[in-house]
Amino acid sequence: MYRSSSSANSIGRVRLAPVVARAYVTELREVIRSLDVSDVRMEQGSLRCDVNVSLSPAGSAEWGTRTETKNVNSLRSVERAVRSSHGRNEAWQSSFCLRNLISRWIPAAADAPGTGPRA
Repeated sequence: MYRSSSSANSIGRVRLAPVVARAYVTELREVIRSLDVSDVRMEQGSLRCDVNVSLSPAGSAEWGTRTETKNVNSLRSVERAVRSSHGRNEAWQSSFCLRNLISRWIPAAADAPGTGPRA
């Protein structure tokens, strides 16, 4: 979804990814609310989402390693989980090969240095 041939353009898209993810979940929440299927109160668990991020080098035809953060429970946390996943993916791609990562979102730990989503 965020592939580009220019590295400058890729950097801009990476910066926008958290905002786009939040907008997507916001729109989905409004659709579900308008259908009167759920009250979609994320903080009460009526709506949760998983954040999946996969990075690839500019111009690459293949997706990189996918990270998945489970049970994200607020719009702000969606943005933070995307940012955190991007940072982890970039660090891991530069240091070693990782197949896939699935972690659980712990909001209180997300702001502490060296923490965030934990397995």
